[in-house]
Amino acid sequence: MADNITPENPIGKNITDNDGNEISRLEKWMAGIVLMLFTVISALGIIAYWPDRLPDPSQKIASLYEHKLFHICLVRIPDSICCPDSVNIPISTYKDSNIPQPATKQLRDSLDSLITISPADSLPNKKVTVLSARAEAKELIHLNTLLLLLVAFGGFLGNMIHVSTSFTTFIGAGKFKRSWLLWYWVKPFTASALAIGIYFIFRAGFLNMSDGGQSINLYGLMTVSIMAGLFTDKATEKLKEIFEVIFKSKEVRPDPLVDPFKITGITPSIIERGKENKLTLAGENLDKQKLLITINDEKMANLLITSTTITIAYTIPESQKDKTKFRVSVKDEKGKEYFAAELEVKGTSPEPGRVEDDNADTETAVG
Repeated sequence: MADNITPENPIGKNITDNDGNEISRLEKWMAGIVLMLFTVISALGIIAYWPDRLPDPSQKIASLYEHKLFHICLVRIPDSICCPDSVNIPISTYKDSNIPQPATKQLRDSLDSLITISPADSLPNKKVTVLSARAEAKELIHLNTLLLLLVAFGGFLGNMIHVSTSFTTFIGAGKFKRSWLLWYWVKPFTASALAIGIYFIFRAGFLNMSDGGQSINLYGLMTVSIMAGLFTDKATEKLKEIFEVIFKSKEVRPDPLVDPFKITGITPSIIERGKENKLTLAGENLDKQKLLITINDEKMANLLITSTTITIAYTIPESQKDKTKFRVSVKDEKGKEYFAAELEVKGTSPEPGRVEDDNADTETAVG
């Protein structure tokens, strides 16, 4: 055991399995059980809070549901009480908007003392509006709360799929590292929060302020939530792009507090024919600008850009093999030129009347 003692493993415990993973066989089984447990819990959370229907805006009923897991039913309660011919009835007793017409005494006997009937002698042959008794208000849950719960569970479930796939893949490849354990624990919770953030963005962008959620596409919302959890990193990048577009500002100060952009030079200053030349532009904050780099008016592609260098792989094209000087130009998107320099060519162009054969050691005269 003493041979296994290291700074990372002070007690000398063997934490590497035969396949090269930094995890024991028992820990594999425990991790697998935990992953399955969290996946099932998040899936059951969606099922438990899935509403039986969404309110119909044309019916003008409140977006309230009976808060009973696996039985989230819409309670048909009007948005406002407008008529005196109403009865306050517990939801667990009556859920329909039209109650069969029992005798007044029988109805009073079946309901508790909190229920009031008005007018007392005119209940028969009257349309009864079912309202929630104050005593049972705690058993109601609003549609907006349901949507937040469903979105959170959806993001969690999507990320559990990603985490489980990643874990089993690395275990199977024998490349699992213990340093990633914290990532596996934290990632599902951050994905759930990200799904809620995306939900708020969708609500802000596609629904008006007075919308109570009745017109939302529940299946589409859950699809976006699960995808946000499944592809958390890409969703975060997309949110970054949205934020940059919405909050992009134009600098109007004469002395903006930004790092200066400049190019100090290019090396080498001499290029060769018939080979790929590596040219390097040196400067500061070169990755802060979108640049157009040309050599003899030919646009350069496949650039390697860092904050201090831009590397260009350049081979003299056949159309310019007779040129002796090549002009390098660096411009921004608006056409402003930041840098220009001329490169010389090592050697001379082929002599007239001779053809260079790359596969032969001799030159053959033409004609």
